[in-house]
Amino acid sequence: MDRLELELRVIEKTGFISYFLIVADFVQFGRSKGIACVARGSAAGSIVTYLLEIANVDPICYGLLFERFLNPERVNPPDIDIDFADDRRADVIEYVRQKYGRDSGRAKSSPSAPWARSRSCATWAA
Repeated sequence: MDRLELELRVIEKTGFISYFLIVADFVQFGRSKGIACVARGSAAGSIVTYLLEIANVDPICYGLLFERFLNPERVNPPDIDIDFADDRRADVIEYVRQKYGRDSGRAKSSPSAPWARSRSCATWAA
């Protein structure tokens, strides 16, 4: 529980709550449509990404470090790398555009928003 609380504090302090929730949303969308969605890289070191079902690796079980993924001193947004099946990637991109695009009213598409600066999210919304 201490590790989860630490991660949540760091995510809140760094301002990336929306980013995590948006990534979780489009991963869940992809999986609900039968699209293979696999997280890779340092994001697997987060209990939060595991609990949000972004990553499918339990970081505690494998001794993975959250600090490699995100720490309070980091100025850049965390990079949650998601691989989607090539033949269905466009479906996920369109979902993100429709739900989080400039005219959706659900999220700011401002480049100053932390999730918008991320390569992962920007890739899907581009």
